[in-house]
Amino acid sequence: MHTTRYTSELIGKIRKQLAAGRGKAGDLAATMDSVDAKLAALIGSSGGRRRGGDQPRNPSLGRTAGEMGRLLAILQGSDATPTTQATNAINEAKNELNTVLSHW
Repeated sequence: MHTTRYTSELIGKIRKQLAAGRGKAGDLAATMDSVDAKLAALIGSSGGRRRGGDQPRNPSLGRTAGEMGRLLAILQGSDATPTTQATNAINEAKNELNTVLSHW
C-alpha cells in the first residue's frame, strides 16, 4: 500500500506542475494535456469491481489501493490463517499493481 500511496502522491505533484505551467506552455499545451490525461488514468478511482458483474474496471492505482485496503481489513479482522480465496485475491492485487506500475 505504501507503493500505491507514494506513486499517487508523485503523480499528484506532477499534475499540479503541469497545471501550473500550462499557461506558459504555448505549443506544448496539447502535449501537457495528453500527459495529464495519462496520469489521471493511472490514478483512476478507488472503486472496486463494478456492481452487478465480475468484470474489473481498468487497472489503476486508486482501484488497486482500494482493493488492497479491503483485503487488509479482511485479514486483520480474522484470527485464522488466510483462506485460499484471500491469498489468491492478494496475489491478483499484487499483479494488478505491477501492471499499473509498468505503465508508470
